Amino acid sequence: LLTTTLLSACIFFNNNSSKLYKRALQKAPYDAGIVPGVPWVVGGWDTAMKGRVIWAVHLYKRGLVKNLIFSGGAVYTPYYEGKIMSLYAQKLGVPAEHCFAEIKAEHSVENVYFGKKIADSLGFKSVALLTDPFQAALLKRLLKKYKPHIARIPFIVDTLPLINKINPVISGAAALNPKFTLSLAERETKWQRLQGTRGKKVKKWLREDRKMRRAANSK
Repeated sequence: LLTTTLLSACIFFNNNSSKLYKRALQKAPYDAGIVPGVPWVVGGWDTAMKGRVIWAVHLYKRGLVKNLIFSGGAVYTPYYEGKIMSLYAQKLGVPAEHCFAEIKAEHSVENVYFGKKIADSLGFKSVALLTDPFQAALLKRLLKKYKPHIARIPFIVDTLPLINKINPVISGAAALNPKFTLSLAERETKWQRLQGTRGKKVKKWLREDRKMRRAANSK
């Protein structure tokens, strides 16, 4: 049901995805693309993860993004989403030196925040968000508010016709969080999760970042 809902939403936003893609092409290539995580369970990846990873790999192979930053902690399962997705990308032909895993984020806006942190630390200047059309639409306002210079490049449904036929096999052992005990749904209330999705934590972190920059500049 969730997969059907996601695909239906993606098809609905597909026209806008084409417009964003054409706009992004004008500024390509990007130094890095941030790919938000999706929970993973032993046995395979779901349609949401497939779409995001395959789209990111597609853009990398076309030379539109030079590096991929997969972002996501062990949020709902014991596996770091960022590491799992990076492993899949490498199986699909992206060199390990161009795949980076961020493992702190627990909400989509945090994927962007921590992904951009990694991009900055590596000296990447131009950054884009690579995800499905539904999530790209949901993050539009928050990106404009918190990270206005990050482009959105949601996948175009028509470009991924063979998505269900691509099934690389990976071992999740390298992405396992040995300290995992409770999922986010067990650690936070619905209201707390909603606040996280709306960027409450990111807003606080950005204030702290600004204070640290001011302090560093005053020395």
